[in-house]
Amino acid sequence: METKRVRRFGNSTALYISAAILLVLILTFLGTNVFLKIITIDVLGDSRYSKSEIVKVSGIEAGSSIIRIDEASASQRILAAMPYIEEASITYKLPDKVFISIKESSLLLSIQYNQNMLIINPQGRVVDNTVYPELKLVEIIGFVPLEANLGSQMKASIDDETKLRHLLVVLSAIDESPLKNSVDYVDISNISRVIIGYKEHFTVIIGISSDTASKLALLEEKIAQIIASGSYNPLFRCIIDASDPSEWTWGQEAY
Repeated sequence: METKRVRRFGNSTALYISAAILLVLILTFLGTNVFLKIITIDVLGDSRYSKSEIVKVSGIEAGSSIIRIDEASASQRILAAMPYIEEASITYKLPDKVFISIKESSLLLSIQYNQNMLIINPQGRVVDNTVYPELKLVEIIGFVPLEANLGSQMKASIDDETKLRHLLVVLSAIDESPLKNSVDYVDISNISRVIIGYKEHFTVIIGISSDTASKLALLEEKIAQIIASGSYNPLFRCIIDASDPSEWTWGQEAY
């Protein structure tokens, strides 16, 4: 009798497993062929590219199965084809909605390459080979890339690889600072004496690149102290030496 009960239990288990497999197969078939078809594709975030362009480049199409979307591949296609876009992510909401979220670089910079000016983002990626007058660009001084191809990261010569690394540290700090829209240029000619132009009237000697974030955090406070000192003349350019963290000094010179 005991043997028969074990056998019946084993048969029931096999039956349940078979039913579960069949159910999965049915749901997969329905999901890919009947239900869960994409109806709506929304693009979230502001961009110079049109929503229809972004959707087309992503490769996601209305009417296709929502569960067969390859989010990583779709994001990479967008980033590769649209250099101004810094981040792209794909999400979906069952049963039929897909969301493409994009973020463009809010800080753009100009750099000279082969007698031309290029536009790059803070990660050193070339986003355009034409400089437009209406764009607010931060000029990079003191570094010339070895290669600078549209949509790719700048490359440096062996002698300038260290300088490029320091430059990217500075650009990252500026990009994360609330002051970034007031920065005029970055001079990386001397990696131990990084210089930033600010609000067209201030030359700020940062010092080493790793100090950029902390110096920017104090900059507005220091400028307010300089103006309040009574010695500041807005008709002259103000030179702020912040290379010594313990003691900022300043002076002025004619334009």
